[in-house]
Amino acid sequence: MVKRNNELTEKEQELKAVKEQLIHSALKRRDPVYDDEKKEELLAKIENEFDKNKIYKENITLKELAERLNTNTSYLSGIFNNVYKKSFSDFINQYRIKEAIELFEDSDFDKFSTDAIGFESGFNSGKTFVRVFKKQIGVTPSYYRKHNK
Repeated sequence: MVKRNNELTEKEQELKAVKEQLIHSALKRRDPVYDDEKKEELLAKIENEFDKNKIYKENITLKELAERLNTNTSYLSGIFNNVYKKSFSDFINQYRIKEAIELFEDSDFDKFSTDAIGFESGFNSGKTFVRVFKKQIGVTPSYYRKHNK
């Protein structure tokens, strides 16, 4: 039993050392440097792709968007995380939910099912649409639709 206790104490110390190394290396990493002019140009391109071209309706990846914007994925991911303060998927889903709400409020879409609205907004799955909608808005899409007409 003493031997087992010593082994556990040794393992605990090893894990503590690994944890400290990870913390130290995370602190040493630097965020990419964002040149103001380049950043503003990229932000304008991002807004254009989302607001005018509605790329959130496509099944687009961060890599594909980076290629479209002539930048790299690390830099683009850093823009989303450090400027918009959200991940790429949260950012794109925010646009999709906004689109869904606009469709719910448009009488031309009254006959569309809730899932169809989700698909029309860019979601590939009804379950994902409901989960993300509830996370962002606080109620399910069906509840929102019923109580916001």
